[in-house]
Amino acid sequence: MSYHYSFSPPSIINNKGFTLLELIVVSVLISLFLFLTIPSLSEHLSNPLKTVSRKIVFLLQHARQVAGAEQLFCKVSYNRDNKQFSTEFIQNSRVEQETASFTKAVTLLLPESIEIIEAVQGKATLPIDNFTIWIGPQGYMQPLVLHLANKDNDYISIHVEPLLFKSDVFDEYTPLAKKF
Repeated sequence: MSYHYSFSPPSIINNKGFTLLELIVVSVLISLFLFLTIPSLSEHLSNPLKTVSRKIVFLLQHARQVAGAEQLFCKVSYNRDNKQFSTEFIQNSRVEQETASFTKAVTLLLPESIEIIEAVQGKATLPIDNFTIWIGPQGYMQPLVLHLANKDNDYISIHVEPLLFKSDVFDEYTPLAKKF
């Protein structure tokens, strides 16, 4: 039996890398993209009204998720004197109000420049000074609209859908009927 082996010399040129020109073009495109997007992103993040609206949406979504996962009622309360939202998880029913020892409760303080000007849940307008939003053990809540404003009279409306874990935020005053 005869075997024939052929060996080829290793290639001197490696064609598996990128050229310097390709790397420069990609870095210029990435820089241009960042140059165009960072100013709008930083403007969005630095606006206190938008920041507070995101935090309120997070607070409500968190309360709904915990209430649904743990089969608890959740009481989300707002106190205008303290400018504070707080959550309280309750084990049995609204009437008994046996507070669960839960570490997942969340508190949110509003800045002095932000006011809640109207709160509508279902078809009822809630009192602005102190109001409570109830979330059921499956995470269900009535439709909710919160209207926030700052001292410059900029408005944001937060619409929370009853069955879905979905919230919409609008940069204008939008009544409940417009959304639902």
